[in-house]
Amino acid sequence: MDVPQNQIINAFPEDYDLIQSAKALSPGMGRDSVRKGGKVLLVAACPDGIGYHALYGPTGQGYKRIMTRRRSWLQHLEVIIFSTGIGPTEVWDVFPNPVKIFRNAEEVLHDLAGDIPFAKVNVFPYGGISILN
Repeated sequence: MDVPQNQIINAFPEDYDLIQSAKALSPGMGRDSVRKGGKVLLVAACPDGIGYHALYGPTGQGYKRIMTRRRSWLQHLEVIIFSTGIGPTEVWDVFPNPVKIFRNAEEVLHDLAGDIPFAKVNVFPYGGISILN
């Protein structure tokens, strides 16, 4: 049985708001090192909530374009966000559905465990500033 590769990305040091935390899932990170069907857990503190970006935020001119791009990047993955600073409404303003959001670590671990007894996991402690080649 082929086990999907899973990934845990800490968006630090770009995790002060959700818009900046999204950088950790850009090409070269989240989608490029996980097999089709895998799960990506983005850990982001987000003390400033959703944040603001004049171009790519929900009110910016580039918002539709970045949402379309994110949908394309993440279409073959299950994306899970763990943050105590944001809720589902904010997540769905920055990420396309269906992204899961958890505010409790035990719930995240339960969701990640699922039916996979021996998951293979990549861990990126500084995903907000890392780029894979």
